[in-house]
Formats: sequence, C-alpha cells, structure tokens
Amino acid sequence: MQASTLLPDISEVALESIRSDRSAITLLVHVVRAEAVCARCSHRSSRFHSRNERKLADLPWNGIPVRVILRTRRFFCKTDGCSQSVFTERLPNTVARYARKTKRLSQVMESFTLALGGEAGARLALRVGMHTSGDTLLRQLRHRGVGTIATPRRASMTGRGLKANDTARFSATLNVTRL
Repeated sequence: MQASTLLPDISEVALESIRSDRSAITLLVHVVRAEAVCARCSHRSSRFHSRNERKLADLPWNGIPVRVILRTRRFFCKTDGCSQSVFTERLPNTVARYARKTKRLSQVMESFTLALGGEAGARLALRVGMHTSGDTLLRQLRHRGVGTIATPRRASMTGRGLKANDTARFSATLNVTRL
C-alpha cells in the first residue's frame, strides 16, 4: 500500500497541528463532516453532544513513529424510536471501531505478517519505525481471519514404504473426517 497523503483519509479528517519530539511526530486532526450517521438507526444528526479524543498509531515518516490524536464528536440521535440516544461519529476509511491503529498501518503490518511471518515481520516493522511484536502481528492476522483454510473432509494414507511381505500386514488407511 502506498500512502499518497500525510493524513489517513483527507475526505474524513483535516489537520489542525503537527508536533514533533525526539521519539515521535504527533498529528492533531479533527473530523471534517458537519453531520454524523447513527450506527443503530442510520439517520443523520447534527445535534452536538460532546467531544472525544482517540490516540492512534499511523505509518511512520522516514523511520520516525507517527501518532495521530483524532478529535471526534458525539451526537444526539434525534430519531424517536432509536435506542441509541448518543453516538460517536464513525470514520470507516480512517480507523476501525475501537482500534488503536489507522487502517493503512494495519494493512501494512498485515502485509509484513503474510510475507515474513510474526517475528521476522516484527523485526522489519521495527526497522521502518513501527513498534510491534511478532505475537501482535499474528494476533491481528488471526482476528481478521486471513489465511484460514477449510479442514479436509477425507485424507488417506497407505504404507507404501514397507517391504513386499509386510505390506499386507502393515498397510493402514487413515480417514480424517470433518469434526
């Protein structure tokens, strides 16, 4: 994946400020939309409730880790029959629900894991400025369900490597059925 902009998705967020120190670069961003859609009833709302800040990791710049402080808003749902009275705006192209990494960082880490595995992927990620462990990479891959294969319905094995006299006595058939 090639990042073409500084921000995760310029249609969803705008940059307020950039701060840097010796260990990281911090981007302070806010949502650009005036309204949000309730996740429960799918109605739009512009009635503001409060603000919320999320701290996310993003793709590094030249080996320097990038942190994103995302300022989101909470809205009142004005639909009468909706059980969700207050909701936070969602940014589907920028970050997943409850995630601590941007979607583009997750995609790059997933690519490292698929190409190299857990520990080797973590070593490469560290060299380019992404702090993670091999266990985290593998857990992320398992969570997404990437690489799962179906259990074979039937497999058979016969004793081909035995002597001619022993073949009849030691030939075995192993049947594996789906559990």
